[in-house]
Amino acid sequence: MTNKDDNELKSSFDLAMEQFGGGEKTHLTEDQKAAIATINERMRASIAEIEIMMDQKILEASQSGDQGKTAELETQKTMVIQKTRDDAEDEKETVRRG
Repeated sequence: MTNKDDNELKSSFDLAMEQFGGGEKTHLTEDQKAAIATINERMRASIAEIEIMMDQKILEASQSGDQGKTAELETQKTMVIQKTRDDAEDEKETVRRG
């Protein structure tokens, strides 16, 4: 198989990852794997806590008929969850770099 054939068989994702340096496999130590697992567990717990608290506030706003507040809280919930995920990804990247 030629190099051209190899590229034709690769997915767009694989090609993009190679182009941006993500195609190389990094080998993580057991300590790094454990640290990443801990970060993931902490992130999932934080997200669950956020969902419980925010869903209660959203329910209360919805039951009171305040659609503006309901929408605002739903947006806030989405943003806080995304920030939690982003922070966890930053932490994991730090661990990966060693």
